[in-house]
Amino acid sequence: MSPEMPVSNFKSKLVKRAFILGLVALVCIVFSAFSGPGNGDELSGDTVDKIYTVTRGEFNITVLMDGTLDAIKRHDLRCDVRWNDKIISQIAKDGTYVKKGDVIIEIDPEPREKDRERHAMELDENQKELAVALEDISMIRASNLSSISAAADRYRTAQEAYQKYMELEYDQKRRTLFSEIDKAKISLATMEQTLSDAKDSRSSSQSMEQAELDKLDAAVEQAESKVNDAAKALRNAEDNLRVFRQYDHPQKERSLTEAVNQARLSLQQSVVQARGKDVQAERKVNWLKKKVVSAQKDLDNAIKDLECMTITAPVDGIVSFGNPHRPHWREPKEFKVGTQLNYQEIVATIPDLSKFQVTIDVPEEYRSRVKLGQPAMLRSPAIPNLKMKGEVAEIAPMAEHVISWDKGSPKIYRTQISTDDADKRMMPGMTVKVEIIVETVKDAVFVPVEAVYNREGKTYAVLDSAVKPQEVEVKTGRSSIHFVEILEGLKADDKVQLFRRAGSGK
Repeated sequence: MSPEMPVSNFKSKLVKRAFILGLVALVCIVFSAFSGPGNGDELSGDTVDKIYTVTRGEFNITVLMDGTLDAIKRHDLRCDVRWNDKIISQIAKDGTYVKKGDVIIEIDPEPREKDRERHAMELDENQKELAVALEDISMIRASNLSSISAAADRYRTAQEAYQKYMELEYDQKRRTLFSEIDKAKISLATMEQTLSDAKDSRSSSQSMEQAELDKLDAAVEQAESKVNDAAKALRNAEDNLRVFRQYDHPQKERSLTEAVNQARLSLQQSVVQARGKDVQAERKVNWLKKKVVSAQKDLDNAIKDLECMTITAPVDGIVSFGNPHRPHWREPKEFKVGTQLNYQEIVATIPDLSKFQVTIDVPEEYRSRVKLGQPAMLRSPAIPNLKMKGEVAEIAPMAEHVISWDKGSPKIYRTQISTDDADKRMMPGMTVKVEIIVETVKDAVFVPVEAVYNREGKTYAVLDSAVKPQEVEVKTGRSSIHFVEILEGLKADDKVQLFRRAGSGK
């Protein structure tokens, strides 16, 4: 065997392998050309669904959210029994159709009947106590009046005594003393004149006999004695006036003034004591009156409660137990036989099925896009062929947390969507898909979102062709859930392929 033989065989094998690899590469290239952009990561496993003609016109940009259907008007059935221990003894079935007047809930009346009897006895006892208190206050007021009258008489007597002394007795006494002084002065002057005359007679009778002289001397002595007596009487009169002014009058005035003050104080004490007794008695009467009013109110409430032990349907409709207005984070209360009710608690509602609204929770990031009056489309998964029109009717002014006690949970705005459409199949509580139209894009070239895809940071579409589909790069603008605006790369009437995402079913 020649040495070149192994080299020749080796070259033959290399040629065969290169031919096979080239054939495989050619097949891949041809397959790639006719199968569209299937090599991109975003379209891996996608298949062509249909062909779409590019349109120029307008489309809506929408926000899609889930909501809950609710009746705008509800007839609330409340528990009007004020008494605490209200236990359900009979209850209708939830979700049943009832007619006006049908019994929805019955409350056990036996405990409240016992309360009514007890309140009636309390009212009777309080009324009797009040009658006795009214008699007591009449007697107390009569006694107070007598005490005040006696004290007033004493005060008046003391005032009269003071006024009598100051206006009459004082002046009389003062005038009497001054009169006595004047009399004493006149008497003294008269005696002094008599003494002077006696002395003059004695001086002019030197030639008389001794007996006559002795008489004249005796007359002088007698006159001097009378002058001394008159002077003493004048001093006594003046002393009496001084004593009256300095001692007797001030003491008398103080005594009478003190008597007036004591009488006034006694009158004031009588008035205060009488007022205290009257106030105390009046308080007791008022307290008993309040007890009577309270007992009467309790009795009236018990009678009224006994009349409200049966809750009936105000209108025809479907009864739904529970409070639909409760906070969304609060667990619904279960109503059954034995459940205890609260005063004014909404135990059930009968919705008015003629008009509905939808409640949705708008996420905080969408709040700036959702505005009052925006149109909306409503669909119910439970009624596939039902489509309703509505509009944004109310947006909560303040955001709230999805979980009220968790400040880290997302914030939402509670929003109401109104609709004039109605359907007898609609029931409160149904889940509704709400699509709010937040913007209308006009005079734009647009395609369905299934017509575009991304690869390596760029956006592409596939132009349909009978020979070979052509991948083109496009520039997109505004987009909605269903459509996307094409700014560059496609024009109206172009035909593009729509791709169904793997596993999407669409």
